[in-house]
Amino acid sequence: LIGLQAVVTILSLAVILPANYSGSLVAESFAKTTVGNLNRNSKVYWLHNTFSVLYLIITIVVMSVFARQLKNRKMKRSSHTLMITQLPTGVTDSQMQTHFRECYPGADVVDVQFAYNIHKLKICDDARKKALLGYERSVEISKLTGKPHMTAVGFLKHCPCVQATEVNGEEYYLQKVRDLCIECNRQRDQTRSDRLDVAFVTLSDSAVTEEVVNCYRPGKEAHVSKISDQIHSGRWSVKLAPVPENIRWSQLSVGFFLWYARFFVLNALLCAFLFFFTTPLVITSSLGDLKEAD
Repeated sequence: LIGLQAVVTILSLAVILPANYSGSLVAESFAKTTVGNLNRNSKVYWLHNTFSVLYLIITIVVMSVFARQLKNRKMKRSSHTLMITQLPTGVTDSQMQTHFRECYPGADVVDVQFAYNIHKLKICDDARKKALLGYERSVEISKLTGKPHMTAVGFLKHCPCVQATEVNGEEYYLQKVRDLCIECNRQRDQTRSDRLDVAFVTLSDSAVTEEVVNCYRPGKEAHVSKISDQIHSGRWSVKLAPVPENIRWSQLSVGFFLWYARFFVLNALLCAFLFFFTTPLVITSSLGDLKEAD
């Protein structure tokens, strides 16, 4: 994508920009570099049309190559571990083992791990690590200078127009690390009672694991056990689990509707940005041409 943008930028600067600048409708301003600087009868318009088609062809080619590479780059997944979502939060380890033993006689459940909401814990732990780095940096500077390192604190500490309060860096960051350690422990205790609808079930046989995944594919009917109604196994979404390093654990708490809400809001803002920052200039130029025609 960066390469595509580079090609489009270079072609536009090397060909389109000089062509627009060759017009004489606009005085020295930014508009002189746009299509609004060209006379409506100018033969340079064919250049814009040609390059529009050329950009489309280049984009299609680049995106098709990129899509092909994306298909070949398969995500690493575990061959023995299932990732199960839409699981009732009250389901226990023993219920999961009972269900798999009844539905899949050859299934030997090695381990069952439930996921928890660690979003707040992750934020707190990141702040603790940041404070710890600040403490280590203050200690290092103090050793180099031979005097206590002073650091600015406060909400507007980076604002040049506000006199920031300075405190001893070592003491400030050490106290901050201690406070954040206490907060992390508190968040960890709360996390244990905030379980998500996600579980990771490890089976001993990869063939049985693949069989379970196939049973939950669209159009297939999952096997039923005597406790299926209790654990709502018919509603599960089952797939091979990614390897642990490919999972963003703090994002597991983002629900289906929230994820799509973010998706639509961000894309709507992007479309609005592109519309209001690119379209008005074209419309203004077109209106100007219409007035001249009248």
